[in-house]
Amino acid sequence: MNSKTTGLGRCGFLLAIALLAGNSGCSRTARQSAPAAVQGPDPHAVAVRVDNHALTWGELNNLATNYYIEESRRLSIPEGRESEALDAFRRRAADIFIYKTVMLDEARGTGTVVTAGDRTNGLVRLARILKQQRGITVERFFQESPFGASRARREFEEGLELDVFIERTILPTIAIGEADIEAEAMRRASERRVQLQTAEAFRRRLLAGEDFARLAAEHSQCPSGKRSGGSIGQLVRGKSYPAFETAAFGQPVGEIGPVIETPAGLHIIRVDARHAARPATATEPAIPESVQASHILLRTPAPATGKALEEHLRQARLSDAVKAWFERARAKHRIEYPFNATTGEPR
Repeated sequence: MNSKTTGLGRCGFLLAIALLAGNSGCSRTARQSAPAAVQGPDPHAVAVRVDNHALTWGELNNLATNYYIEESRRLSIPEGRESEALDAFRRRAADIFIYKTVMLDEARGTGTVVTAGDRTNGLVRLARILKQQRGITVERFFQESPFGASRARREFEEGLELDVFIERTILPTIAIGEADIEAEAMRRASERRVQLQTAEAFRRRLLAGEDFARLAAEHSQCPSGKRSGGSIGQLVRGKSYPAFETAAFGQPVGEIGPVIETPAGLHIIRVDARHAARPATATEPAIPESVQASHILLRTPAPATGKALEEHLRQARLSDAVKAWFERARAKHRIEYPFNATTGEPR
């Protein structure tokens, strides 16, 4: 059996979305149609088998087609390479089927139980993702799944089951020692020092007359850098970090302020305009004081100690732990895989 893990990590919940996405919902981005399937194996014949669990060629092609359509929302598949891309999605579908089947067997073998609270939290997460990425509701997602609402709900439940298993069984096995925590704390402190030195160097360049918008576009780690030369538009009090607001409302217009730090990182702020507050009138509401500001942001690791650093390191190592667990579990199953290891072509 030649299948390999595909960076799946801790993603049972996201697997459910990937498996079910297909053509459901509207998209603001045009999607390419998948190329017509070439003559291949009997769609009723088994393509992938894990013990007594089987995926037919018809089901594999259906999954691959849905992956293709979904991926084309984000990436433009080069003309003339559509069939090659569809082949890659067939392999992805086969790999995910094997991963999911093997890890669900592990979850059930350890007595994993999805509670009502787990289910509620999962539905809240799903609703948030669907609203952000597709602008649709959970119910519409299930109803419009190309596999039908019943299977859509089952895939969602299985995705939750995988995540609960990983969270409660695999995550606690990741050992984090005091030396690991100390090394991470030192790494963060070193990274912050480097970023602070860089920010101070940028400020000196600005004070010497370098163009703010160009420097922001080239180096700021805030999207406003490339989008608008660092301009964040109009700012009123209570809408940003206190340290940022104190600096922005305290600086003279046009001045390059000192480097300040917020939970987002290090900022160099320039106030571009200031607007005084206006009291309410008989016809208009009060308008608060505001400033128009630009900034350059250099992100720094969030300061943390003890348990927070331990949890960060455990989460960072989780993907490798899940892959290792899967590799051990896979060896216990009889698996039939339809693709060659090197080319990905059907055998």
